[in-house]
Amino acid sequence: MKTKIMMLSTLVICLVAFLTFSTYAQEIEIRGGGSYITLSDDDAPDGGFGIYAGGKYNIVDALNAIGQYEKYFISDTIDGIDSKIDLNAIVSMASFDLMPENKTNLSLMGGPGFYFGSVSAGEEGMEISFDLKSSLGLKFGAALEHQLEDDINLNVGGFYRILEMGIDIEDFPEGEEADFNGLEFNGGITYSF
Repeated sequence: MKTKIMMLSTLVICLVAFLTFSTYAQEIEIRGGGSYITLSDDDAPDGGFGIYAGGKYNIVDALNAIGQYEKYFISDTIDGIDSKIDLNAIVSMASFDLMPENKTNLSLMGGPGFYFGSVSAGEEGMEISFDLKSSLGLKFGAALEHQLEDDINLNVGGFYRILEMGIDIEDFPEGEEADFNGLEFNGGITYSF
């Protein structure tokens, strides 16, 4: 219960800050692209592909606020058992541009995310499915952005994700969590207006 209250409070604070800062925004960007993630847990699939879409707001000079939805499709066969993880995230990050006046800019980024999803595993005809308990995670890293046109940028990024999620299944030991820590690599396009 305390964790859910903390997650909800954090999301409300982030939303209020995001809306407050966006009223002073100098530039708004729509962003989207694809990604690849890894999972550090040896008992989980190695990784999978995903997509993301969201917005980026320039607050002042080199400081930006980013909000985006991310969806990952993770599947693998481990010890002859097919497993699929459907992982979703609503992420808010702060971004600090190191070279904002250049056509190519390096940004340091980081912030919290609200993660939720489900898992299915088994062989054909004997498959089990269960939900992952919604969890708050963190991700931080860097992104390189190159201006192609006045209002179109190409970007690539690398991040590290800190995330552990509980398993919502009967008889699963309380307090035990699945490790979703790992690397994320993404690439996409931003459009400014």
